[in-house]
Amino acid sequence: MSKILSNYIGSKETTYYVPQHRRQRSRALVDGKRADNNIFYCMKCDYCWEYVSKRIKKNSTYFTYKHFPTFKKERILCPKHHK
Repeated sequence: MSKILSNYIGSKETTYYVPQHRRQRSRALVDGKRADNNIFYCMKCDYCWEYVSKRIKKNSTYFTYKHFPTFKKERILCPKHHK
């Protein structure tokens, strides 16, 4: 028994099993925080919007979301109304 414990304690490389549902939950939290930081609310057009990377869509500079929760969203005019 002591030989097994010494081998276990002496090993430097230890791997831990993380259940699938825990990994998905952590990704969801990161995605929600990203949405909180990057999605804004336009008071004139009553839409939520976010900037778009040029790699994703070349014609547009932002996406709009009509049915999106606006609770605690930063109130910034969208590029359409900012000009």
